[in-house]
Amino acid sequence: MKTTYRQGDILFISMDAPLHAHENTTGSLEIAQGEVTGHAHVLHAGAIGFDTDWEKRVSRLDLPQGGTLRHDEHAPIDLPPGSYEVRRQREYAYGKSTPADD
Repeated sequence: MKTTYRQGDILFISMDAPLHAHENTTGSLEIAQGEVTGHAHVLHAGAIGFDTDWEKRVSRLDLPQGGTLRHDEHAPIDLPPGSYEVRRQREYAYGKSTPADD
């Protein structure tokens, strides 16, 4: 069963298969800028494997030890060890859809 975690306009979906990441880092990784205030969603973890999409945004994560997602306007979220797909949510207004990060 897939588990989802949401912080503001960012959604994390657990993946069944482990990720073989193309890039690795430790300490912290900026996932996205907030849509209105510009505050960043930042992941803090001992080890982070990640891939980016064609726009160079983080699209998938591997957290072998888990991690904590922080943002100035939201409560922190603890992500358990595992792999995740990262999606940007869209703001919905009746009759139209607008990308959240525009």
